[in-house]
Amino acid sequence: MHRYYGESIPFGSAEKAFKDATTLGYLNSAQALADYAEILIHVKEEFEAQKSPIIVIGLSYGGMLASWFRLKYPHIAVGALASSAPILFFEDITPQNAFALVVSNDFKGVSENCYDTIKRSWSIIDEIASAQHGLRLLSTRFKTCKDLKDSSELKKYLEAIYTIAAQSSRSLVQKICQIIDQAPTDDSILDKIMAVVVAIAGDAPCYVIPPESAPDQSDKAWEWQKCTEIVMPGGRGDETMFQRAPFNQNDYNSLCMLLFAIRPRTHWITTYYGGRDIKLTLKRFASNIIFSNGLRDPYSSGGVLEDISETILAVTAEQVLTSWFRLKYPHIALGALAPSAPVLYFEDITPQNAFDLVVFNDFKKVMMQPCYVNPPESAPDQSDNAWEWQNNLLSMISIDTMGNQSHLSRLKKPSKTQPHLDIYTFRVHGA
Repeated sequence: MHRYYGESIPFGSAEKAFKDATTLGYLNSAQALADYAEILIHVKEEFEAQKSPIIVIGLSYGGMLASWFRLKYPHIAVGALASSAPILFFEDITPQNAFALVVSNDFKGVSENCYDTIKRSWSIIDEIASAQHGLRLLSTRFKTCKDLKDSSELKKYLEAIYTIAAQSSRSLVQKICQIIDQAPTDDSILDKIMAVVVAIAGDAPCYVIPPESAPDQSDKAWEWQKCTEIVMPGGRGDETMFQRAPFNQNDYNSLCMLLFAIRPRTHWITTYYGGRDIKLTLKRFASNIIFSNGLRDPYSSGGVLEDISETILAVTAEQVLTSWFRLKYPHIALGALAPSAPVLYFEDITPQNAFDLVVFNDFKKVMMQPCYVNPPESAPDQSDNAWEWQNNLLSMISIDTMGNQSHLSRLKKPSKTQPHLDIYTFRVHGA
């Protein structure tokens, strides 16, 4: 739930809301946080749960919102879980090529040959494109839906395939590298790359430049935010598998002027929410925020990866696996450091309500008295499928108090006699 996304459209219609800068000006993160504050206060009043604590949870941009909400509205949310939240991906706080470097290392970790093949493909594409009728040749070879006007169209398409694969799952990266590594020896580099396109995009009549369609409403909303406040200066250096392309602020400004006739506010996020000297800032003014990241996720490079205080914690997906590796392969690993790894959260080893009790004890100092509210019931969304699959396999016994939609629904009135504690959570989805 975020204004200008999905069904949350102001001014009565999308046509009016997206008309120009005068109406789009109400689309920004600060206004979205204010919306959440109003909604949460209303929900508490509606269900007579004024004393119930609220924890905000978000992923990606939603994770950024969750952490910012805790900073801006500490009287409403007692804590936040910010997953894959790149709050440090602004100005020059994080190196410009950090995102591309993680993607590259994901591929290099699977196969050096795969990494080298992709890295060499860019110059080959440019070499062919610069020759007479070269673009037509590339268009035919990659079965483009329209003739290429520039080699950058093909390269951007391929960059998207590799980046989405790294963001989605290691298995997809492995699939791409398997296709490249197992290709016939007489296949050229571009033959291997084309095989990847077909395997990932599926059997289609054409690729690369899809038929033109009306821009998606959510895409346009996100482009507006990227041009007004979420300015992440991502570039690519020689140490990545991508072609060198440093971030150019002037080009970025020109694009935003072309799209919306506005100039980006490159320093607004760090001014309004902070970013520089983030450890000192969070240590002084923040509490009860958990930043979680998977280190193969490219956005982790702009996230908080170290504990800042006793109540500002960083958790990585690798911490659980570290402890298991030591147990399974003691002849390889002499030891293991695995903080925050719930390796005893199986069968009846740990009491079923242990998680809730820890959360309650962490936050009881800010609660006047316990109030009890049933969590929302909803079907898991697509982003949860992978973890739900592993969760079912591992048979972890826990109580899901997250809710799996971006709004609170089907809530019941609190029961004063209910014998356990459930905590209101409000999940914030990104664009």
